[in-house]
Amino acid sequence: MINELKKAILAGIGTAATAYEKTDSFIQDMVAKGKITVEDGKVLSEELKRDMQEKTTEATSEIITKLDNMKPFTKEDFRVMFDEANKSTLEEINKLKERIAVLEAKLNEEEI
Repeated sequence: MINELKKAILAGIGTAATAYEKTDSFIQDMVAKGKITVEDGKVLSEELKRDMQEKTTEATSEIITKLDNMKPFTKEDFRVMFDEANKSTLEEINKLKERIAVLEAKLNEEEI
C-alpha cells in the first residue's frame, strides 16, 4: 500500500515536471523565433517556475496532512486522492495553455 502511494506521488510530480519542461521549452522557442523578447521569456519562465513550486508545495502539504490523519487506507481512498491530484495538475496545464494562446494571439496581431 505504501508503494502504491509512493508511485502515485511520483506520478504526480512527474506530470508536473513534464508540464513545466514542455511549457518552458515552448517559451524558449518563442524567444528563439523572436516572437517574444528575452526579458519577457525570462519573466514567463520565472512565473511558471514560481507557480509550479507553489502548486507542488500545496499538494505536498495536502498529502502530508492526509497521511497524518490517515485511517486504514482503502483503494477508494487512494483513487479519490489520485483523482484530486490529477485534477489540480490538469487545471494548471489548461490555465497555462490558455495563457499561451493569449500570448500567441497577441503575437499574431503584431505580425499583421
